[in-house]
Amino acid sequence: MAGNGGAGGSVLVPPFAWAMVVPGVYRSGYPMPLNYPFLERIGLRCIVSLEKVTTENEAWAKQQGIRIVGLPCPENKVAIVERIIVAGV
Repeated sequence: MAGNGGAGGSVLVPPFAWAMVVPGVYRSGYPMPLNYPFLERIGLRCIVSLEKVTTENEAWAKQQGIRIVGLPCPENKVAIVERIIVAGV
C-alpha cells in the first residue's frame, strides 16, 4: 500500500534507480517533473548530470536554489566519471 508521502496526500516518487552512494551523495536516472517533490524534500544542494541538462531541469534547479552541473559523457564513460565524483567527496 502506498504511503502518504507529501502535502495534500501526494505520493513522493524518486527518480529511476535512486540510491545512496555514500551518506549525503545520491545517484539516479535523469529526474523528471514527477520526481521534483521528492527531490525538494531531501535538501539537495547540487546536481551533477552526466547527460545534457534540459532547460526544464535547469529552471527547476535554479528556482530551488540547487546548483546544477552538466558533464555530458558517452555512456561507456559514466562508471568512470561516477568513481571520480565519489573520490572527490
